[in-house]
Amino acid sequence: MTEKHMIFFQHGLHGTFADYDVMIKNFKERYPDLLLVSGSANGGVKTREGIDKCGERMAHEVTEVSKLLKPTKISIVGHSLGGPISRYAIGILYEQGYFNNVSPIQYISLSSPHCGSRRPQKGAFNVTVSFFTDKC
Repeated sequence: MTEKHMIFFQHGLHGTFADYDVMIKNFKERYPDLLLVSGSANGGVKTREGIDKCGERMAHEVTEVSKLLKPTKISIVGHSLGGPISRYAIGILYEQGYFNNVSPIQYISLSSPHCGSRRPQKGAFNVTVSFFTDKC
């Protein structure tokens, strides 16, 4: 049986699947046998629905894509908010028994706020950002 390694990329807040276009292009040139997937289930403002909802959508997308590509191994890369989303999705995939058939290789988180993010208490920037984001 030929081993097929899928790398699933999850973007961050307000991102889209196109955020990884350059990275995927470079990976394909160097490693043509890799299965490269840029997550599309959480595009745009859907990331504002929370890590749990996004993680559920991502886990579902990984499962559906896996039915088509039939990987034997998987690595997951999450950037920014995509890191905690991916971590949540990995928990769901584990509970569903996904890793009984697909071997987890790596989880990579780039610039991700795993411990939350701080917002300064004072200042014009914080007041402006709070005004616009607290209404969403």
